Amino acid sequence: MLDLKRYLGNEKGFTMIEMMVVLIIIAVLMGTGIKFYTSYIDKARVTKAKAEISIMQAAVDSYYAEHHSYPATSDTDISAAGLSTAVIGGDETRQYTYVATEAIENNKYKGYIIYTSEPVGDNTYVVATGTKGRSNPPITTSTTNVYH
Repeated sequence: MLDLKRYLGNEKGFTMIEMMVVLIIIAVLMGTGIKFYTSYIDKARVTKAKAEISIMQAAVDSYYAEHHSYPATSDTDISAAGLSTAVIGGDETRQYTYVATEAIENNKYKGYIIYTSEPVGDNTYVVATGTKGRSNPPITTSTTNVYH
């Protein structure tokens, strides 16, 4: 019994190797957690952008039903369609960009494109199109260059 007390009395704490193993385990867990967290945030941004673009599509389709044409790219026409020009516009200075396509005649368009001006995820844009009064569901893509 005396030897056991002497042996336990000499224990001072963890060895350097034990501490390094614990720190490595903690670092791996933190790295994994951060990766999952940023992935979750990216998915939430994409989902939010898709929902907002769907609402904009409803306003643009309503405008089409009334005028038999999509609004032009100007702020005045975008505002007339019931869209906030603080959020969406004809240039990439706002959160969303609206472009009228397939011109029929002066200020008459049979198509449109709405897309996020900046990536909402890891180099992910959300893009929606519509023609002749029908909107396609928003999709994700890695670039908007195809749509200019």
